[in-house]
Amino acid sequence: MSNVWAMDEGLAEAMRRWSCYRKEGDGESEGGNFANHCPHCGAVQEDYLLHSEPGDVFFGLEMGEPGGVEFTGVEGRVGLSGDYGFRV
Repeated sequence: MSNVWAMDEGLAEAMRRWSCYRKEGDGESEGGNFANHCPHCGAVQEDYLLHSEPGDVFFGLEMGEPGGVEFTGVEGRVGLSGDYGFRV
């Protein structure tokens, strides 16, 4: 998923441990997407800059070096609204 604009409370609670992943802007307004933010300056790190092109951080993740990314499971069913994409 990318460009997530809404999530249910269960998923929101699980995501709170990553304070750099939050809604753009003040986080309370209706508009905007959830995104990673720089822990140093607070700048938004847009999804398309992370995994849309070859060479991006998460592009072709299944071909990357083992241990480069840590996955954290979320128990139960969650709901969110966003977009999706795939590569060929």
